[in-house]
Amino acid sequence: MSLRAHDESTAFVSKAQHEIEMYAEQAEAGFAEVIPATSASYAANARVVLWG
Repeated sequence: MSLRAHDESTAFVSKAQHEIEMYAEQAEAGFAEVIPATSASYAANARVVLWG
């Protein structure tokens, strides 16, 4: 998602097409409702997922 939604606070700032950006923002909002703790952790980590 971080490569599709524009946010200046991210580790990798994206310049996606407007329609893709709108979709990504809606998807992130949906994730935040369903998995709020994971969403908050994702946002706190500059919107980068750490695998490991």
